[in-house]
Amino acid sequence: MPLYWFNRRANPAFNDKCESVFRGLPVSLKRLPEPDDSLLTLANVARGKGMALMPESMCVSMHQGLCYRPLDAASAKKLNIDVYIGVRKEDHRPQVMAALEKMLANGR
Repeated sequence: MPLYWFNRRANPAFNDKCESVFRGLPVSLKRLPEPDDSLLTLANVARGKGMALMPESMCVSMHQGLCYRPLDAASAKKLNIDVYIGVRKEDHRPQVMAALEKMLANGR
């Protein structure tokens, strides 16, 4: 079953990380270009035209014939992405600093 996959230019670091994991699989994955619309991707998966890796937040769309299966913990950890918060370098407003401190404390 082919894998719908995004163009490397869209996110080179994540693409390279995934490709490294894929090279360790016992089978070779054929790739299909991922449509621009994720709902179209899911509709194609439901029709049996391929499979797709999706973030959990996308696993709410329902199509007849579609199901979501979580990856095992080891695979999910290998394919995870780091998330950062971007802020203005010299922004020291109290509300910004409080929000940052709260978000950073929750991640510890």
